[in-house]
Amino acid sequence: MKKIGLKVTTVALTLGLAAAGISPASADGPLAGGGASFQADFQTKCLARFNTAGASVNKGISVSYASSSSGGGRTALAGANNASTVRFAGSDSIGKTGNLTEDNSIWFPVAAAPLAIIVNLRATNDSKISSIRLDAETIERIFTGTITRWDHSAIKALNPTLRLPDQAIAVVTRSTASGSTGNFKTYLKANVNSSSLVSGNQENTGFVNTVTAATSTDLVAAVAAATGRIGYADLSDVTSVVTKVSVKNKAGQFVLPTATAATNYVKASGVLTLQGPNANTKNGGTYTVDFTKSVNNAYQITFITYMVGRNDLNNTDLKVYANYVLNKCTVNPASIGAGGYVSIGSALIANAKLQVAKL
Repeated sequence: MKKIGLKVTTVALTLGLAAAGISPASADGPLAGGGASFQADFQTKCLARFNTAGASVNKGISVSYASSSSGGGRTALAGANNASTVRFAGSDSIGKTGNLTEDNSIWFPVAAAPLAIIVNLRATNDSKISSIRLDAETIERIFTGTITRWDHSAIKALNPTLRLPDQAIAVVTRSTASGSTGNFKTYLKANVNSSSLVSGNQENTGFVNTVTAATSTDLVAAVAAATGRIGYADLSDVTSVVTKVSVKNKAGQFVLPTATAATNYVKASGVLTLQGPNANTKNGGTYTVDFTKSVNNAYQITFITYMVGRNDLNNTDLKVYANYVLNKCTVNPASIGAGGYVSIGSALIANAKLQVAKL
């Protein structure tokens, strides 16, 4: 339904500009973006405001965003034989960039958000379990298949008052090259001495995957479809049908994934470090997240999502939209209705604007 609405908005804006005698700025048609489902709701809310802001703001440019995965976005931007099918990608991690080379990929952060661990579980009396606690070690053991039932002693020790069922755990993971998967695995690898996981690997290597889903929204639906399931998703996609897990942080607190708890983490000293030039992003627009910091009242599975452009393309329209994103949407995502996201802060926004200038 969201995609249909966006197409209608784009068409209506284009017709309105034509009637007013204003030509769209882009000779290539609408500014198409796509990729990470983790930032899809943020992009949807931001571009809707941009598309209806008026020609004095959007210069007659209309923007679209197709949610898929981080890898899907990077692949579309790189294109076969460098024939890009989008003008910008959304990505939550660098991953394998294909034709996005050191010299032509420009990365800049646009938002931060918590990744929620979600379950669909009923107690032995068949009542919905609406609150459950897990720690990094137990989560890792569940997702790598060494804990296979909900009444396992490790889960019971963290939840002594719950009537946990004697039921098999069904793990739901992403089927695509997901930046969310990559960041989730990096968090687990950093906090658990796991030989099963490769830090930063975006594929599901090391995860058991009873059920797979293409996007974050699809994964929430898959968890909601049957009891006994567990998965991970962008907070903005999580519905009341499933239960958000309270995850134990390094300060010893069990914390739910909320905007406030995510903000507490990304704003803490030493959590984010600018990567600088490396093999994939010469211009230094990406950040390393230290998932091991002890921060009070903070949710540790929180990371950055990026927009990516190619500086060997005509980016006149992209620069207009990118600066709008940073000035109007990134500063306070909640103000545009993107409630599952938090600001990356003034320092990262300033660096992101320097990156946009290089497009």
